[in-house]
Amino acid sequence: MEELIRKKNLYTCLATGASYCICALVTVILLGGFSHDHQLDAGGLGQFSFNLNGFLNPQGWSSLLPDLPLYGDGAGEGLAFAGTGVLLLLAVGSLCWLVSFIRSNAVRKYLKKTEARNVLPFVIIFIVSVIISFSHQLALGNKVLWEIPYPDRIVSLWGMFRSSGRFIWPAVYLVTLAAVVSSINVLYNKKMAAVALALALCIQIWDSSPQFRNRYAEFSRTQEYQSMLKDPQWGIWAKDKEHIVFVSFIIENQTVLYSLSNYAAENNMTINNFYFAHYAVRSDVEKALEENLKNPQKDTLYIYKIEDEELRSQTKMTYIPVDGIVVGVVD
Repeated sequence: MEELIRKKNLYTCLATGASYCICALVTVILLGGFSHDHQLDAGGLGQFSFNLNGFLNPQGWSSLLPDLPLYGDGAGEGLAFAGTGVLLLLAVGSLCWLVSFIRSNAVRKYLKKTEARNVLPFVIIFIVSVIISFSHQLALGNKVLWEIPYPDRIVSLWGMFRSSGRFIWPAVYLVTLAAVVSSINVLYNKKMAAVALALALCIQIWDSSPQFRNRYAEFSRTQEYQSMLKDPQWGIWAKDKEHIVFVSFIIENQTVLYSLSNYAAENNMTINNFYFAHYAVRSDVEKALEENLKNPQKDTLYIYKIEDEELRSQTKMTYIPVDGIVVGVVD
């Protein structure tokens, strides 16, 4: 970007970008990124996105500012609150800059061509980050203002990232950088700038202190793992079973998922799905499950939710309620 904007060296810029893309592509190939028919849209695009009130919405990270409404259950992924101290610093710096600008009326002093060239790449990064982060749904508060009519192909490709709200983080870093730089530039006295930065830091820490205390309490206490599998029947099954197959969708119930996965790991058993499993091969998982249920095996435990009675229709299986779930076994 610098080569293109400052030195106008298009060849170097294109060569650098192309070499980076080629290296990234080769790395993905070596890691098996194209070993499956990838499912582009994993679902959730627009739900886990940035909200237009995000820069002022603390989402629990401020004692002074109230939380603002959000659209979608996963909108917290677009947390973009830089902190009260940073926002105050940015507001004061911007106000001082504006007053000085109006009084001096010296455009060239504050907006030199070289300075504009330095700022432009950051502006481009900020704009691109914001556009990507709100995905194809532009939401303000708990309402969608505009669902941008992108072509289905673009939305599908975009869906690979799903949690698009996380792309706002570079913009938050730039807001923080702008707050610090603007305050230093308008306060020519280094001591005054240092005092302003220290004061903003104190406000930031004080305002966010409840969250810091919560994080400390959460991560400082001793965590003791408790499996939900208490029935002695699990020990009997471990002797001759080699596989666990989740027939019901267990992924969202992590207590059940981790207990069964830990049980499988301790007893050298396989599982057919997991929370961090790649969703690009979800169709392969479903197809393998369908084939497996046509001919259930004796060495496999089939896991069902209690409420999924319609799924328990295989006549070859015996269904056993145990520890809050139902296990299907072939006698």
